[in-house]
Amino acid sequence: MHRLTFAASLLVLTAAAPLEGQAPDPSAQIVRSRAALAPIAKLVGRWDGEAHVMQGPGGSIRVLQSEDIVYGASETMIFIRGTGRDPNTRAINFEAAASIWFDPDAGRLRMRTHRDGQTVEPELEVRPDTLVWAFDVAGGRVRYAITLTDSSWHEVGTFARHGGTPFQIIDMRLRRVAR
Repeated sequence: MHRLTFAASLLVLTAAAPLEGQAPDPSAQIVRSRAALAPIAKLVGRWDGEAHVMQGPGGSIRVLQSEDIVYGASETMIFIRGTGRDPNTRAINFEAAASIWFDPDAGRLRMRTHRDGQTVEPELEVRPDTLVWAFDVAGGRVRYAITLTDSSWHEVGTFARHGGTPFQIIDMRLRRVAR
């Protein structure tokens, strides 16, 4: 009798063990992720305009810039695709992609960018109507600040050598063309 009770108890414990470590309710996680992305929902849509990119001391180039931003994964992620084109030839001279998502383990939004085969996970700060992202590079730090309204996007990028004064490396002004 004890042997049967022990075997039955072992069977119940073995079957119940996976239940104890299961992930949280997926619908609750979706709600939490969507809520975390809500402050930057204005990004979603298509944006077009110009960027002026600094090319060394005193020089810059003009780029026709577009940003295509969509939700993905049940609206729990935002995907960004940025394309810069030569204003004369329309040839692509800049292309990048990024994703933003809520990390439940860290309790914060995270971002991953991709350009020219390189991936960066910048620090991300969400302020009212502003998204700031920054990361270290060899010799200094790059920082971008995007100021948003429902119809306009103004992004300024700066570079600062360690301990130095930041200087502007990009000024981008876009208008929403689609939601």
